Amino acid sequence: MITARSVGLAAVLDGFRISGGNATATNYPTRGGGLDLYQASPTIRDCRVVGNQASYGGGMCIALNSHPELIHCRFLQNRATTGGGGLSLGNTCHPTLLNCLFMGNASLDGGGVRNYYRSNPTFINCVFSGNTATRYGGGLYSTTSSRPTLVNNTLAANYAPTGGGIANRTTTGLTLANCVLWGNENTDGSGQSAQLFEESVASPAAIDHTCIQGWTGSYGGIGNISIPPLFVSVAGPDGLVGTEDDNLRLDDGSPCIDAGNTAQVPTDVTTDADGNLRVTLDAVDMGAYEYSLEGAVRLLQAFSRRTHGAAGTFEIDLVHPVSGQTRPVEPRQGGPTQIVVTFSRPVFAAGDLDLSDVVLTASSGSAGVVTNLSVNDNNLVMDLADTTDGTAVRVGFPGIQDSTGNVVENTLCFNVLAGDADGNSAVNIFDLVVIRNALNGPVNAECYRRDVTADGAVNIFDLVMTRNNLNTLVASPCP
Repeated sequence: MITARSVGLAAVLDGFRISGGNATATNYPTRGGGLDLYQASPTIRDCRVVGNQASYGGGMCIALNSHPELIHCRFLQNRATTGGGGLSLGNTCHPTLLNCLFMGNASLDGGGVRNYYRSNPTFINCVFSGNTATRYGGGLYSTTSSRPTLVNNTLAANYAPTGGGIANRTTTGLTLANCVLWGNENTDGSGQSAQLFEESVASPAAIDHTCIQGWTGSYGGIGNISIPPLFVSVAGPDGLVGTEDDNLRLDDGSPCIDAGNTAQVPTDVTTDADGNLRVTLDAVDMGAYEYSLEGAVRLLQAFSRRTHGAAGTFEIDLVHPVSGQTRPVEPRQGGPTQIVVTFSRPVFAAGDLDLSDVVLTASSGSAGVVTNLSVNDNNLVMDLADTTDGTAVRVGFPGIQDSTGNVVENTLCFNVLAGDADGNSAVNIFDLVVIRNALNGPVNAECYRRDVTADGAVNIFDLVMTRNNLNTLVASPCP
């Protein structure tokens, strides 16, 4: 455990890992399991505060007229029995936290941070992920005449029964600018009150250019949105929120890109939480991370589009299989005739657009022939003919790239099997049953897969075609 008393910003703690501290004994002090600042304002940089515990401030406690600067510090898996799993601050403290992460911390109040009694912290480019509180404020809890300011912060996947993201009680105010509050939960779900809860406050939060799940507009402000921010991966490769592989950077197409107000970013803040330029396009992005165009183009979605007579046009999802299956299936007679693909960013041909920019391969028979190809913004449309039934088809995009030359990193793979109405890559009695149950009914979004002849009606011709294909399947891997 590290303690600091009566020091200023010239005192620097740089590059330390502080772990295993314990300040939960009945003897004094019971605060600051990893670091305890009391009337102290040092500069703390690039420190990792991991797995500490205390009654107050499991990772760190800042108390009594302390105004430190914390830069690029990580508070991970700390615990507090009373307040501030990662950090507790109070008694007229005004710290500045820049590019800091609070992940997987827990407490009674303020799983990530507890802020109390006339303290006005400023958080810039900070991330709160997977923190939990058993009472108030999974990410941040402020109380007793305190007024926090958050600029370009991201709060996601935090939980508390009240105020999963932020809880303010008896505060003088809160400022949110260019922030993202999404996927935080309380006992009622993930609506606006789960992102931000306020009770007995002197004035409601001032919120501008912020993305808030369930936003009702009740706080007013300008530039606020409630559209999914499209994080790269909330839980990261390990599938667990609140760990360091959580990727809360903005993915291609995020509505938070260029949606902030650059004027609200302090002039001396020129980089984001990753150390990259804070403004790369026309305006600052919402959240802790600025979007980057680096990296391969990704295929986001693809549909096989067919017209079913007078019933209209319907699309088979070629990316996501039906529940319980491993590969999407095009079940309509004649296979795909038009495929519409959406990429993660606008795409172009590497040279002149040519049919060879898309390559089809099949596990058996013919994958078909591309007869027409067009590109518009993020979308590619290809017309096809002559795909063999009962085969797996892979579609690659070797001639397609973005404006900076990044190529498409993934391919498309699906099965073509006429009569497979239930999408399990086999034509059997169950397909006949689902078609029979829809017989003579309307073709609509609920049952168009049963119209396997794509003539606009579920009728005897669908049953005959399926019966003629009975006991066929596609078991081949993607070619």
